[in-house]
Amino acid sequence: MAGADSYVRQQKDDVRSRAVDAVTGFQIQLQQSFTPGLTFQLLVKQRPDVSYWIENFNATAQELMSRVPNGSLWNLQLQPFAQVMMINPFRQATDASQVNPPRDLLGDPTRRNDIMKIITTREPQVVGPVLLSNNVSWGTFVRYPIFIRGVDWNETFGFRYIHPNWNGTREPLPYSLLPNSVRNCTERGPCYNTTTREKWWGVMTVLIDYNAVTGGQDAYLANLRKLGYYYALVRPLNATAEQVIAQVGPSSLRDHDAVTVDVKVFTTMWQLRVAPQEGFEPSWRDPLIAAVVIIAFIIASLLFVALASFRRQRLLLHETVAANLNLAETTKRLEEEKERMDVLLVRQYDLLRCLDANRSDGKIDVADAVGASKKAMMARIEDARRSLNVAKSSIEDPIQVFEILGAGAFGKVQKGLWRGTVVAVKTMILPANMTGQEKREKMAVMEAAISSSLVHPNIVTTYTYFIRPYHEPTHDGVQNMLTQGEAAVEKNSDSHTSLDDSTGDSSTIHSYEVRLVLEFCDKGSLKDALDQHAFMQGGSLNLAAMLETAADVAKAMVHMHAANVLHSDLKARNIMLKSSGTEGRGIVAKVADFGLSTRMEHQETHLSSCFQGTLTHMAPEVMLEGRISKAADVYSFGILLWELFCAGDPFQGVPRAHLGHAITKEARRPKFPPFAPADFVRLATRCWDPDASQRPTFGEVLSELVRMREELAGETPQLVVTPPKPITNEKTAEMGPRITAGDGAGQLGVATSGFHIASGGASTLLGAGIVLGGSSNGSMGGSMGLRSGIKSSIAQRHLRKLGIKVGVMGGSGLAPALPALHEAHEDHEEEGAEADAAAGGVTAGAAARQLAAAGGGGETNGMLGRATS
Repeated sequence: MAGADSYVRQQKDDVRSRAVDAVTGFQIQLQQSFTPGLTFQLLVKQRPDVSYWIENFNATAQELMSRVPNGSLWNLQLQPFAQVMMINPFRQATDASQVNPPRDLLGDPTRRNDIMKIITTREPQVVGPVLLSNNVSWGTFVRYPIFIRGVDWNETFGFRYIHPNWNGTREPLPYSLLPNSVRNCTERGPCYNTTTREKWWGVMTVLIDYNAVTGGQDAYLANLRKLGYYYALVRPLNATAEQVIAQVGPSSLRDHDAVTVDVKVFTTMWQLRVAPQEGFEPSWRDPLIAAVVIIAFIIASLLFVALASFRRQRLLLHETVAANLNLAETTKRLEEEKERMDVLLVRQYDLLRCLDANRSDGKIDVADAVGASKKAMMARIEDARRSLNVAKSSIEDPIQVFEILGAGAFGKVQKGLWRGTVVAVKTMILPANMTGQEKREKMAVMEAAISSSLVHPNIVTTYTYFIRPYHEPTHDGVQNMLTQGEAAVEKNSDSHTSLDDSTGDSSTIHSYEVRLVLEFCDKGSLKDALDQHAFMQGGSLNLAAMLETAADVAKAMVHMHAANVLHSDLKARNIMLKSSGTEGRGIVAKVADFGLSTRMEHQETHLSSCFQGTLTHMAPEVMLEGRISKAADVYSFGILLWELFCAGDPFQGVPRAHLGHAITKEARRPKFPPFAPADFVRLATRCWDPDASQRPTFGEVLSELVRMREELAGETPQLVVTPPKPITNEKTAEMGPRITAGDGAGQLGVATSGFHIASGGASTLLGAGIVLGGSSNGSMGGSMGLRSGIKSSIAQRHLRKLGIKVGVMGGSGLAPALPALHEAHEDHEEEGAEADAAAGGVTAGAAARQLAAAGGGGETNGMLGRATS
């Protein structure tokens, strides 16, 4: 292809050079053809007598025509006062009608404008191309005006007619007998200048034969024909039309690949197009391209075979490597099994030596020997079990927990320190035998699994998580615990360590503790920032910060939906804010709380029968059908946009019982204020469209937010967000009953079969996995504070199963509170309240209001809290 292109360029350069030579010769030949006209113009000025030129015109014309290229001139015409009388060469058949009678060009309406134009401008005029009298050739008229100076206005220059039969005489005519057109032009027109005394004499006309100029033997364009080129000389009329002056070949080459050269003819521009008869493309181009294609196909086939072979070798290599890894893993397992077998053999040898030693001593009774051997074996087993527990506890990550940041329906969030990093520790207690167990376990496990698998700058990072079961003792275990009293207190720490290792023979699981170690967001939740009116600065809205915050959430949702994960509870309280430096708005938004999240399979577009989420943010199809999908998250995002702009609660004032009907049947949505940006409102309206198929994807939402931010331009003012205050000890005291170990004897009476809990009874129950409350002085730390969240109703039910009565000294304490706690918990669970985000929570006042709605009151309200679940 490159060679063919180079050949074409070379051919065009050669043709262009020849075309330029032909155009130059053509222009020179035209100038030579114009010479007789200029010569006659000078000669007439020197001798303006008409009678002289009537006698000497033919000789002078023949002399001048002999000096121009042969045949290039059709004729020469000398026209005194524009009267056609002298023509050379004279062609009787075509020219006789022009001279007898003489044709008055100035009086002819078809020629008057052309004659008046050259008289007025005093410049030569080109008229044509025109078809010559032979009806074959094309030519053009070149008219030269002739003016004589220093004469009077009535000067006739001895004008007379050649043929006497025209006016009856051949004598010069007086001025009064001149044609009317001449006298009118002299007296009232431009034919005479009174200032310079210059008068118009007449016209010298040269008629050029284009056929002879372009195609004659002496024509320069004939060289192109001799070289085998097609060419066309054209005169453009407008953008789409043109007139062909000369042509060699089947067409004017307008739509062909041809070289075009401009030709200047007087004041107009013509074009000469030239192209080889066989075209510019080389004859060997197509065969060469075919050969190259065939060779390329062969090479591609060879490469495909080589790649296929390489791929096969790579697969074989991967299989070999995988087999070697499996072999290494199997070898490692066999070595570990061999080590265990060696340890067992050593222990068997030790046991046999002990037995042999006992048999050798004949004084020892056989039964005593067997008993001593059995005791020794049990002691060794117990030592091994204790060493395993110590090793297990040593590998657990130590987490220091501090103040409580928030509390929710299923747990609480505390600020902590993990591996030297400030984190948020979210702890959830999941009772194993309460209504809604499957839902609670799913929420906790999904939050732990999903949040730890999603890694994105706009998603709260989950560093690690722990799931720990808590066991309840059997009747015999509690009886032994009660009789031991203070001795159990001293072994409390050992009992806590063995909780996880208790078997089904001695205890059963009554709850699970799920602990998430989360990224700490120091600015709290977006809801807290909206309550502080953080996006209002100086009496105006910080729209740039709103758009960037919404874009952060959209980026996180794009990442989640790409992983086929549905959030199902997108709202302002589940968006956390974290400091990001001093540039821009100074914070970054992160999505949190995946308690209701669900992962779909790749082929699934939605999940059915999932009635979950926050009522004000639930899509209509979720309320009616339980149909959760990516579009349902987009709907919640639309409500979130309204929250972000209006900093209020959506559907405020609508009764909770009527809210579902208003959203699904009345299609009611929150109202934006009139001054809200139209693009922002339009995006929110698209997001909460009743038809899920009409809602945009989060990719489209993100693009629209980025576009609005770019159109807004300018820098983003920094937001001022006050971090939420931690929940104090007084507030945590309201979240659950606190019965201290020291006051156990005075506040809690427990009796069964004559036994009574001593002053250390609370600690004894704690060691057995039954937690009644937290320490009032805070000395029990994060672990005890976490266990204080276990439902007291569970403890009451387990104690009753074991036959233990729980009483109250002085008519107040735990006994009357437990039924109320159980009832409040069941009502609260039916409402489906969710856990708060990592750095935010519900205040103690909100917890008290929910307790009041559940039916509790007084001291019961202080015992529930949102940390109990």
